[in-house]
Amino acid sequence: MQRALLEDDGSCRDALERTWSNLCDHTPLGPLLVATCPLYGNWVLLLTQPAHWPLPPQLLHCGGGSGVGSHPDSPASSSGTSSPAEQQVSTTTTSSSATCHQYLGGQSAQHRTDPQEREAAATEARMAGARMLGKLAGFVVRPVPGLDYSKVRFLLKNIAFTCMI
Repeated sequence: MQRALLEDDGSCRDALERTWSNLCDHTPLGPLLVATCPLYGNWVLLLTQPAHWPLPPQLLHCGGGSGVGSHPDSPASSSGTSSPAEQQVSTTTTSSSATCHQYLGGQSAQHRTDPQEREAAATEARMAGARMLGKLAGFVVRPVPGLDYSKVRFLLKNIAFTCMI
């Protein structure tokens, strides 16, 4: 999801959106919710950042390892190789003194001299992100398999009553 926000090539962003759509459509609901719900708020915050400000590195998720897609069993982590984009995101999110910042619409958007072009690139990234989060929202609102909602409703009623006092 966040890769689409950092992408400056429209065709790559379209491919990311199609992949996201397939992922949402073909992943069982339980694992989809577990993987995405903790990050949903961060993704919304990323969409709201101004085009001329670097994205806050604490909002960028890099898979919990040293870089995007970093997992103990992944080929990239075992071979020590990763793509330039993965290295760039990894550098930005793991080092407080990183010199490379991430921006909505990608790095090339920041090198445009016309502020309207820079804002247009960020807007395209925001629109792609909004479409992707909208697709995911359709799954987030579905009932979680195996959850007893009678207990959840009771808990929510007690919380609401406590807040009114």
